[in-house]
Amino acid sequence: MGTTYHIKYIPVSETASQDDIQKLVDRLLSDLESSMSTYKSDSEISRFNFDTQKTAFTFGYDAKKVIKQALVIGEQSKGALDITVAPLVELWGFGKNKSSEVPKAQEIKLAKTKTGLQHLKFIGSSLTVTNPLVQVDLSSIAKGYAVDEVAALLSAWGLDNFMVEIGGEITVKGTKLGTAPWVLGIEKPSTGDRAVQISFPASNMSLATSGDYRNFFEKDGLRYSHIIDPTTAKPVTHNLASVTVIHESCMVADAWATAFLVMGTKKALEIAKEQGLAVYLIYKEGDHFETAMTDQFTKATSPTKK
Repeated sequence: MGTTYHIKYIPVSETASQDDIQKLVDRLLSDLESSMSTYKSDSEISRFNFDTQKTAFTFGYDAKKVIKQALVIGEQSKGALDITVAPLVELWGFGKNKSSEVPKAQEIKLAKTKTGLQHLKFIGSSLTVTNPLVQVDLSSIAKGYAVDEVAALLSAWGLDNFMVEIGGEITVKGTKLGTAPWVLGIEKPSTGDRAVQISFPASNMSLATSGDYRNFFEKDGLRYSHIIDPTTAKPVTHNLASVTVIHESCMVADAWATAFLVMGTKKALEIAKEQGLAVYLIYKEGDHFETAMTDQFTKATSPTKK
């Protein structure tokens, strides 16, 4: 997945050794990469993407589950989450081939013809495709799913107190040693030194954050973010800098964090309230940052939450 993972847990008497658990985790993550990695040419996703004649493709359990969830959130977010935007991400220089050049209008128009959730639909176990040029990239949701799966693995080994973090997406369960709660923090959206915006006690929850302040380029005085709006086929231009979502599923939190960052502050708050989601937004106002959050987020991060 091109990132790192970090796990802390309190062992119990019947727990396997740390080396054995790490081997199990590494094997699990390797299996997920073999299913959903766009960097592995023989992964399920890559084989699907490389098939220029595709009309239907049968995925294994993991990829099928993740794609189905992405399509659901794609619909709920009114297209803000779009797992087919890879051609646009690549065109704007944020894919495998890095670039700081602004593409021409005709290039953008052509790349957009290779995208669109409307071209994907599951019939039984097969993903049917009405446009063979469409490709799928699960980078907006796969890390969250991996966190969920590692957490499930640890739980299956009888562990009740742990933290799993993969590429910034997190799940915590139970407490730290001495019954102290886990403490999670949300980073300030700064391109300089890393600092914490807020922190809060956490237990039995997942958290995912998306931001536009790390991956961007500047050209002729304009800033181009790696967050691509599927509607305009261009990087977003609004003032929303960071979105954090809390949910019981890290996969769901991961996907919604990306979707809300595409939408912008006003629309994100509207949809978050409509969906009953715990969301924290940091947006630029002049030369400083402001914050907004849903009632669900306030409740989820309260030390006295029920």
